[in-house]
Amino acid sequence: LGRAYKASETAFTGFVYRQRADIFDKYIQIAKNSGVELTDKELKSIGGMVNSLTGRGSLGKYEGSGANLVNNVFFSPRFIKAQVDTLLHPFTGAGGSKFVRKQAAINLVKVVAGTAGIIAVANAMMPGSVETDPRSSDFGKIKVGDTRFDVTGGMGSLITLAARLATLSSKSSTTGKVTPLNSGKFGSQTGMDVIVNFLENKFSPAASVLKDISTGKDFNGNPITIQGELSNLFVPLSISTYAELQADPHSANTVLAMIADGLGISTNTYGQTQKLWSNAPTKAQSAFQAKVGTTKF
Repeated sequence: LGRAYKASETAFTGFVYRQRADIFDKYIQIAKNSGVELTDKELKSIGGMVNSLTGRGSLGKYEGSGANLVNNVFFSPRFIKAQVDTLLHPFTGAGGSKFVRKQAAINLVKVVAGTAGIIAVANAMMPGSVETDPRSSDFGKIKVGDTRFDVTGGMGSLITLAARLATLSSKSSTTGKVTPLNSGKFGSQTGMDVIVNFLENKFSPAASVLKDISTGKDFNGNPITIQGELSNLFVPLSISTYAELQADPHSANTVLAMIADGLGISTNTYGQTQKLWSNAPTKAQSAFQAKVGTTKF
């Protein structure tokens, strides 16, 4: 099994390196045909754009030895940075290159148009299956029952974060309710809560378990269990996805969902969650229970 895993990993790494080199060669040719002078600075900018397009963003000063620390805390930090760079390179030029600024803008238009086309077809086939409000975590996803198919490659979460901070409001992906941020009401979220939740979603398995232990609760606010934390550490994502599909009677077709997940379309299944009131009872709940009795309550 170890040799098979290593062979698979090596084959994938070789494929990505080859893909990255081929794309770089393509842009070098386009630059030459456009009369761009290929200085060291220009080549570095083109390389930065190619890296972002192939999921390999630069961690800047955290490259090298610092990258290991970042990798231990977050899941695929370079991929997240690549998504951010893909959105920003049309403005920054990956270091100020006009050529890169133009090519990055063309690529971003292709990404947006392609994604919009896919979700438009999905919504035409099944009206209401697509969320158009960027404040919802379902934005850019196709919803079938309680199953969400992310066709944005994860980039939709960045748009949602920006939209929530820009509008200071958030929309629930289960109830559809829009709530303001920084309202000051008890239990309401702040802008900082939104940022923290976004980062927690990007935690590595080990960091996620440490966070659960430190708070005594999992991501859904339920008490942690040894079985649940061991599952987070050692169960592969594909098996977790299958378990989610099987456990929810309102999920999409399991076989089709697993095929989509295997092809790189992130698949998540969840419905409305109900927290046990006994974990954090209010005075009104406790008084009501005392009045009507435990059985009736």
